[in-house]
Amino acid sequence: TQNGRELLSKNTIPETLQYLTLGDGTGRLLGVQAFSISGTYVKSAGVKKIIVEAVGGGGASGNLSATASNNAGISSVGSPGCYAKAYYYENIPSTVAVTIGSGGAAGTGPGGSGGDGGQTSFGTLLVCPGGKGSQQIQQVPPFSGGSTGEAGQPTGTGILFHSVSRSPSCAVMGLTQDQSIGLENTISTLLGVYGKGGTGAYNPANSPARNGNDGTQGYMLIWEYQ
Repeated sequence: TQNGRELLSKNTIPETLQYLTLGDGTGRLLGVQAFSISGTYVKSAGVKKIIVEAVGGGGASGNLSATASNNAGISSVGSPGCYAKAYYYENIPSTVAVTIGSGGAAGTGPGGSGGDGGQTSFGTLLVCPGGKGSQQIQQVPPFSGGSTGEAGQPTGTGILFHSVSRSPSCAVMGLTQDQSIGLENTISTLLGVYGKGGTGAYNPANSPARNGNDGTQGYMLIWEYQ
């Protein structure tokens, strides 16, 4: 047929795709920009759509006081930073300020509690709050507790979905007043190690004071599409 002859006459793949109305390449992934430190997103040439993934910094676990012969102490894992994924396809700015939230620092909150993580933001289009720091609990075992409040909800536009989680409580199982076993915990995020809360801490009886653990920094990925 005439159409078949015209198709066979095309000398290159781009010409063939154009003839078949498949040559615009809409939706093709052009590249990925990753931010582990604050900076500026610069839109690449030909970009028409972007997907932004971001997570706030994780909260830290609290410091632990010295324990006596009849008690033990625990500090729950800090809560992870808020994760969100957002999609933008209209009026994408040529440049956007990117802020990466720092991880919370152990013992910098009230009474030696863990510090909160910092927020990660893509201008005002997407803001992901950091996780909350935890506080110690010191009691005669067995006991459990110390669950930390969750990060705030993300704000902005184009949000496809998000994830925030409250840290689980730690526990101490007492065999005797001066002999116990503690459980320490941690939580990953949808961006792996980024935005994790500081690992929970445990102090058995007759132990000196010890620091909690810092949260990990936030992160951002920007997927650019034609």
